[in-house]
Amino acid sequence: LSVSPPGLVPTDVRGKSVGANLLSRWTRRLASDSELSMQFYFDRTDRGFGIGREIRDTVDWDGQHRFPIGERNEIVWGAGYRYSVDAFTQNPDFQFSEPSVGLRLFSAFVQDEISLVPDRLRVTLGVKVEHNDFTGFEQMPSARMSWSPGEHHTVWGAVSLAIRTPARSERGLTYYVTPPPSLPSLPVPLLIQARGNPDFGSEELVAYELGYRVQLHPRLTLDTATFYHDYDDLWSATLLPAELGISPAAEPYLLFPATPENKGFGETYGVEVAATWQPVDSWRWQAGYTF
Repeated sequence: LSVSPPGLVPTDVRGKSVGANLLSRWTRRLASDSELSMQFYFDRTDRGFGIGREIRDTVDWDGQHRFPIGERNEIVWGAGYRYSVDAFTQNPDFQFSEPSVGLRLFSAFVQDEISLVPDRLRVTLGVKVEHNDFTGFEQMPSARMSWSPGEHHTVWGAVSLAIRTPARSERGLTYYVTPPPSLPSLPVPLLIQARGNPDFGSEELVAYELGYRVQLHPRLTLDTATFYHDYDDLWSATLLPAELGISPAAEPYLLFPATPENKGFGETYGVEVAATWQPVDSWRWQAGYTF
């Protein structure tokens, strides 16, 4: 039984956002085919959104190194670190389990582009590893192949795994939603409460791609790509048992809590076609279609 219910979320929610950022990048060429680069980024935002306010500071550093091994392998590897700290101004309608949290993200990747047959067959293998404060280590491998049977034809394919890590709001935010008017009327007021789930995990995507490029004319190329995306552990809402509450005015209301879980799944598939035509050196036409 709830004895301190919140008010309803206002229908007119207006906000104001201000911010600033600083970006610094350093690059050094170690050889004609080797390069080292580093980047530092700082961002500050102050965002008000009617029922709350968020102040966030983010520091981000990453670096990468590209170099060849022999005549067939080109290696790119890198690492990064991000620290983001927030502070939320809350009210009874909008509350985090912790008003201020600093989140860290460590990442590293390595990619090897292998020339199996010069100018004909190339394979690219890579993996990215991240560590976040919610789900720990996450691995995202990928593989890509490109085959050119002739001077004007290229066939390529790729398989990759992508991860979307949870947002802090999905694991620790509680807020209230006014029920849609399509719901049947009840003898007591009805509120919907969204509760964060501290066990909410990452969403996964396995992407399959296949493409073909042909140069029909020295000034005309045509690209076709098909894709199939298989999603798992997607965000889904689970309705919890209803609760009866008493407002400060001693009026009863009915509360329906809902929490996110990783029970969703899905797929997308389609085809993309793009053409580039350059009738003269200073004029280029591009057209595309996606289904």
